[in-house]
Amino acid sequence: MSWAVVRYDPFAILLSADPKHWALLYFDDKVLVYGRVAEPAMALTIQANRYSFLDPSRLVALTELPAKFHRAAHTELQRAEARCRNCYRVRLARAALAIASGDDTTFERERAQILASPETPELAFLSARHAMQRGAYPGAIGLFIRFRKLGGDRIVSYVYQARATAAFGRLAAALKLLKQVGSGPRARAIVERERRALIQRYGKPATP
Repeated sequence: MSWAVVRYDPFAILLSADPKHWALLYFDDKVLVYGRVAEPAMALTIQANRYSFLDPSRLVALTELPAKFHRAAHTELQRAEARCRNCYRVRLARAALAIASGDDTTFERERAQILASPETPELAFLSARHAMQRGAYPGAIGLFIRFRKLGGDRIVSYVYQARATAAFGRLAAALKLLKQVGSGPRARAIVERERRALIQRYGKPATP
């Protein structure tokens, strides 16, 4: 199989998490199209059409994209806009990239447009990330909770809520939040990584 056309579901997340084998080539509001990297016949198509940064299934990562990749991501955004400028998923990607770039004007414009539709977990998360970036930590905490209530990823919601809580000066409460992430192997690894990062940044919490 050289191509995979998938909807926004767990299978899309699996392909998105495997860029060494599957390259995102197209997306709109209904489907994503991936090409198999190892297929020789796909090489030129992948080279011309691959989205290496602008993946609507990875908005969390896009909001934290390092500055050295911003130009390449904006080039990919222009390609997506040429195909479907006003698609909901393109607007989400544009808003996420605006957060990474510190572009408040673009973010607020896209947020206003997206708000014309029913509220979604994606918008709640992006609004929370933007609030956190601006230092509005109580608002960010509330929005991460809202993201979770709307069906957003439980691990993502607790990790970012803990980060915002720690930044607000409540490290002990943040560490308690991390304990709610879960108990599976992946959750335990994430909790330990985040716990160490928070303590390294803010110091050990004061003991009563």
